Amino acid sequence: MSDSAQVLAAKVDDGVVRERAKTMLDWLVGQGIVEAEEGESDLGNPAYRPGRRVLEVVEVQGPDFYDFRRLVTNGMELTVNPSPPLQSSGDELPTFRCPACAAEIDGEPLLEWALGDRDESVTVPRVACAACGAACLVTDLIVEDGAFGNLVLRFWNWWPLKKVFIAELEGRFDVEFVQLWERW
Repeated sequence: MSDSAQVLAAKVDDGVVRERAKTMLDWLVGQGIVEAEEGESDLGNPAYRPGRRVLEVVEVQGPDFYDFRRLVTNGMELTVNPSPPLQSSGDELPTFRCPACAAEIDGEPLLEWALGDRDESVTVPRVACAACGAACLVTDLIVEDGAFGNLVLRFWNWWPLKKVFIAELEGRFDVEFVQLWERW
């Protein structure tokens, strides 16, 4: 069996991202969606195991599907970054587009920065569109099959999250998530 993760990625103002993540985690724990203590339930990073009420936020699958709550790799990983790294859905490179004219922008030169680890002193680079000349921050590009996000929830091997749950998170915590799937 291979592992997969549903990823909810949002760009949140750096001044509030850590507090927003803490408040969101506290709410998820309080609702019984995840357990309070981090453990080893993802692929290398600490994560929060499914809580007693987790089935209320996922699309319950039929008897032919293995119960993700019984898997070793089944936690929710919460990641906060100073500047939004690129989250992608799979092995294919995402497509980048200019926010002014929607022309495709060559993503190859952006990948080292987009995928790299950064500390808070690293400045987000600007990129100019060859089609219209507009310049923007890399993190403001339109991304297809990916997203820039500095607040990321990664649900390892969970059944699909209910849309109403994602909408509640967005409304309650004033974020806009891009949902992606990663598979290994």
